[in-house]
Amino acid sequence: MKAVLLRLETNVLNYFTFILFFLLLAHLNVSAQTEIPLFNKVHDFGIAVGYAHTANIEMDFHDYTFDKEPSSLIKLSYDNFLTPKLAAGAYFHLIKTSVEAHYSDIVPDGEFIGGEWVFFDREVRENYSLGALVWEIGGSFKTRFLMAGKWEVKPGINIGYRKFYFDEDDMEKAKILRIFEYKNQDAEAEGLGLNASVEFLYPLFQRFLFVAETGFLTQPYGGTHSVTDVQFGPVMYLLIGVHL
Repeated sequence: MKAVLLRLETNVLNYFTFILFFLLLAHLNVSAQTEIPLFNKVHDFGIAVGYAHTANIEMDFHDYTFDKEPSSLIKLSYDNFLTPKLAAGAYFHLIKTSVEAHYSDIVPDGEFIGGEWVFFDREVRENYSLGALVWEIGGSFKTRFLMAGKWEVKPGINIGYRKFYFDEDDMEKAKILRIFEYKNQDAEAEGLGLNASVEFLYPLFQRFLFVAETGFLTQPYGGTHSVTDVQFGPVMYLLIGVHL
């Protein structure tokens, strides 16, 4: 019961942080200047690369806990501005990451001491690294406003479909692949991507804009078809790139 309450408390704190992030963006947008941003284009194409931070991942494997290691992230995006300040668009993420699997169990053991066997329980701890490739595709809704005269700021929300492909050799070493095989399940998972983003754009040339982007990736719902759920709270990321 204590572990369940701790997990619930962690989820509540994570999503409370996520909600505060959106409230801050809403406040910034309301208090921003009303003039039309520089390079006011109807269509906006972008590519950016960067880094996603670590995270605790909830997966229901007995005696295992999981952590996502820092990841490389590539993002492609397209925004179509329906009004000068409101856009609907699409995005694609490609993520190369690894998941640290921590195994812990208590097993019976014994030693022959002083002419007799002495039996006791021994704690076993093992760590494994599971390579994973993740892609995500979805839609986005963004607004934009000016900051400090030339910086264009674009906060948004992104909702998409996320797919995980785990390295089967790593899964075999961690003794997890057999669980998938028993359930006749590929070493894959999927989920709902619910993300927040804010882009800071600055004009470089006539058509190009430098972009720095930060935000959060979350997966409130997801998993495999028959083996386990896969969920995680807000994961911060940082990207830099260009838009045109």
